[in-house]
Amino acid sequence: MPPIGQVGLTEEQAMQEYGDIDVYTSNFRPLKATVSGLPDRVFMKLTVCAKTDNVLGLQMCGEDSPEIVQGFAVAVRAGLTKADFDATVGIHHTSAEELVTMRTPEDSKQLSAQEERLILELKLQQGFDIKFESIYGHNGTLAFVHMFYLSLIERTLHLPPLLLGLPLNEAIKGELESLFLDKVIANLGLCISVYDIRSIDGGFVFPGDGASTYMCGVQTGYVPSICWKDYDCET
Repeated sequence: MPPIGQVGLTEEQAMQEYGDIDVYTSNFRPLKATVSGLPDRVFMKLTVCAKTDNVLGLQMCGEDSPEIVQGFAVAVRAGLTKADFDATVGIHHTSAEELVTMRTPEDSKQLSAQEERLILELKLQQGFDIKFESIYGHNGTLAFVHMFYLSLIERTLHLPPLLLGLPLNEAIKGELESLFLDKVIANLGLCISVYDIRSIDGGFVFPGDGASTYMCGVQTGYVPSICWKDYDCET
């Protein structure tokens, strides 16, 4: 499971304390994953005070998050501005360069009542695996966390003929990732991994279908992320 790194305030905390804020996000596949064909992705988020331009919070989900956020924590705690970030040359090709090249803020909004209820339900109903590795002061809070939970779900898949040349597990995992990966699933959270395919049954072609039908039991990894409301919600 990918680690999560955070320093400073979340978007919601910043909105409550400062009111007018700008939020910058980036969701991408790092070059290493692109070249190797891995499905790994990275999500980054900056929360900035619109009046002072100070960077109030920084979050990252993906490989090397603790290493990257540890360095940027110095900048956030020192009160550097978004302009300071923008004036920094990004080292190519690294994931960290994305934090100094985000130029266009997104529209910031309050959590809806539905989102707040969903967060509450997740906290009450799901078991989180949360490990805090480092914690600093109040406004300069720095926390590196592994925060996720696993959910076993069943899904009926129609596997198109063009995928039948692949090993069955690989073909089914690819289809499951296209359905779930990087999407917010209602009553669960942001899916960050198709973790383990537990069962594959079926393989029948029913009348009128142009594809084999499988029933899959799959364990997927989710995070109650500080940023998953920026994704489209899937039911």
